[in-house]
Amino acid sequence: MGIDTPAIALLSAARRVGVDFTSTLMIGRQNFVGHFEPGLRRLFREHGIALDARDFAAKNHFCEELFRLLGANQIESMDVSDYEQATHIHDMNLPIPSAFSERYSCVFDSGSIEHVFNIPQALKNCLQMVKLNGYFLQATIANNYLGHGFWQLSPELIFRALSPENGFEILAVLLHEGMPGGAWHRVADPATVGGRVELCNSRPTFMMTIAKRAEIKEIFTKPPQQSDYVAEWQDAPRDIQSQMQRVRRSPIRRLIGKVAKIVLNRPRLHVYDPHHYQKLSESQVWNGDILNPKYAKASEKIDDGNVAYVPRIDGSGTAGEPPAAAN
Repeated sequence: MGIDTPAIALLSAARRVGVDFTSTLMIGRQNFVGHFEPGLRRLFREHGIALDARDFAAKNHFCEELFRLLGANQIESMDVSDYEQATHIHDMNLPIPSAFSERYSCVFDSGSIEHVFNIPQALKNCLQMVKLNGYFLQATIANNYLGHGFWQLSPELIFRALSPENGFEILAVLLHEGMPGGAWHRVADPATVGGRVELCNSRPTFMMTIAKRAEIKEIFTKPPQQSDYVAEWQDAPRDIQSQMQRVRRSPIRRLIGKVAKIVLNRPRLHVYDPHHYQKLSESQVWNGDILNPKYAKASEKIDDGNVAYVPRIDGSGTAGEPPAAAN
């Protein structure tokens, strides 16, 4: 668990779109990892912070001061062990004490809950700790991190778990190839595109999420279901004869579909399906031009077809406008 340049880019985007960092909880006491100084330099430049990145990094192994620069005045951390002097000691495999419910304006998970065996409970804990109109931010692993932790997560899980049924609205889900110059893509909701949003690539890939708690609802009173199966169940014929005919036909149809998919996609195995993934420039991410189409002005485009200007969450200005310089 730690904050590197891609995670810093996520934080920059979050600040641009109006995420409230006033009271922030880190899942695991976050420290700087990897090749992070270029990310700090760009963050300071983009947000008008008059600090030297190398000097800041030398003075701050952990990330509390980074969140302070983003607007936090209460920064806490939660971990299963006190080995890094986290503010609160709690095993995320277990339900959180009630005192932590609806407590923070921002809960930030940067590579922690994929190491928790009981990940439904860990995710539920994170969401429960967000106050009304607060935010859950996550940077986690998606593809090609086998053995890194217990889990690699998928967009389907994020879209179904952080859903209106649980009181959340997803503002953006992004994929980033974890290498210098790695591509960024905005991910479509599988339920919206009517099928599985899959990816078979050869590069280590992170998934980044910004979600807002729009209503206070009990989390996971009804377990999330995979959207394509839900659609299939709803469309399935109810009489026995039609179901039998459907079952007889379906294996052949599935086989034909799989063969066609392999033949058609064989030369393009590492290409992101444009119906599922919208490519974003690095500048768009840092500037916060990342919001899902529901929150964007579709009429305003830039050359590559991506949305150039999007409204802030509070309805004022646009995410493309530079924020006031930090003091």
